[in-house]
Amino acid sequence: MTIPLSLRRNGKSECRQSRQLVVSKADSSCANGAVSTGTAGSLKFFLFNCYFMSKSIVYDKSVAFATRIMRMCNYLHDNKKEYIISNQIGRSGTSIGANISEALNSISYKEYLSKMYISLKECRETLYWLDILAKTGLITTTQYNSMHYDCCELFRMLTAIARTTRTRLNATNKSKKNQP
Repeated sequence: MTIPLSLRRNGKSECRQSRQLVVSKADSSCANGAVSTGTAGSLKFFLFNCYFMSKSIVYDKSVAFATRIMRMCNYLHDNKKEYIISNQIGRSGTSIGANISEALNSISYKEYLSKMYISLKECRETLYWLDILAKTGLITTTQYNSMHYDCCELFRMLTAIARTTRTRLNATNKSKKNQP
């Protein structure tokens, strides 16, 4: 089984022989209560993602970013009395991590890729709302630069994940077509 880049640390697999995951067909539930009903390959992918979700670098960064976004929204509500844009950026900024979490619990590479693309779109929307907040003077240049840097970092990571997953998915599809 290949490991998506988002689930690796420092280019190395986090698998350890002492932590092997053994599940029979009858017991295919994950720690969060979800159940996979796909093929054996899909089941492996699903269980792998449940097991390693907490070890995903992009997931950890998206949670940290969502926390910062929520603090900024509270600041905008309390100090600037701004509600419309802060609600929009709150939705898009927290949606990045929510979609990454869904991707990590997907049952196929196609679903994984789809959720990562949605996260990528939400990241782009968050960058737009950050630009609006900066241009209207609701956040300082320092605040903007810090949030923009973090969002761009997530954007670059999601772009690399989507590109790598798409390449692997295409290679898998080509190899299946070439088999007799």
